[in-house]
Amino acid sequence: MSRIRTVVQWIAFWLLWVMVCVAGLLVDRVLFRGTFIASGIVKVVETWIGSDVFSLRVSEILTSGVLGLVDGLLLGMFQWVAIRRLIKGALGWILASSLGLSVGLMTFWSLLVLTISGRLPVGSDYDWAFGIGMIDAVVTGIVLGFAQYLVLRRKLRKSEWWVPTMIVTMVAMWIIRWFVSPGASFFVFGAVSGIVITILGALSAVPDTEVPSGFSPADLPIPASQRET
Repeated sequence: MSRIRTVVQWIAFWLLWVMVCVAGLLVDRVLFRGTFIASGIVKVVETWIGSDVFSLRVSEILTSGVLGLVDGLLLGMFQWVAIRRLIKGALGWILASSLGLSVGLMTFWSLLVLTISGRLPVGSDYDWAFGIGMIDAVVTGIVLGFAQYLVLRRKLRKSEWWVPTMIVTMVAMWIIRWFVSPGASFFVFGAVSGIVITILGALSAVPDTEVPSGFSPADLPIPASQRET
């Protein structure tokens, strides 16, 4: 019964993670990106930087950073509701998410400006837009994942897996968004990242000497406080 109860608890955590991720992304899309707030930020930055070709490129990079800062702040705040159940000092997660997404988007736009420099790629809009989105997903996933990893590394065992997890999560999210819908991509983001954060939490719930060598998602361990003697 103890093992069943523990598995149920970890499933409940995964569901909570999915819920807060979907809620955070939805709030960001509806109350920030979909309102005058985001467009107002773009106009303010463009007015401040200037309107010549070089200034427009700079404003695109800065704008992506500011928008990413708010995107990451909202997502991090919602994820904090779940992550604080696994680690102490979880407020750092909010800062890491905000800065990580901001720097990730700025890095992507900087690479885009340097490689394209005002020239559209060869091929149809459909082809190159999807490819650029994939690059965005990979770059953002690397930077965001690393920023969040800095919070997890001293709290959860095997936390180095979080960086590749975020790359896969962001890529999967983009593919679903492109071929299905933004709403479905929100669920994919929460579901994929939730599986790994749940496993990391479960692994960290037992002493080092009791972690199974061939661990798989089906082998959720029992926290030390609940293990039968």
